[in-house]
Amino acid sequence: MSWDPPGGYTGGERLARLGIDHASARGALTGDRVRLAADPRSFEQYIDESAGRSAVRPACSGSGSTADPGTGPLVEILLREEARARQLIDAPATATGD
Repeated sequence: MSWDPPGGYTGGERLARLGIDHASARGALTGDRVRLAADPRSFEQYIDESAGRSAVRPACSGSGSTADPGTGPLVEILLREEARARQLIDAPATATGD
């Protein structure tokens, strides 16, 4: 039986399926084995896109409340392009060949 995280909180589940956990991510960054290039966009742009907001926000957004899209959409966006997250996912495979 599988557990479906509520509200789209599937980012961690996606990373686990890729074999990435805290230890492997930290290990890839330890000892300067992995050099991560800068993200192509700002953090705010990734957050806005994952929340379904446009890059240009109106001065008054109405109610002021937004639904929490969870981690799934953000992880998907970060893995679609050469963001540092994608580089880090790819790093364990390349860094272990040292």
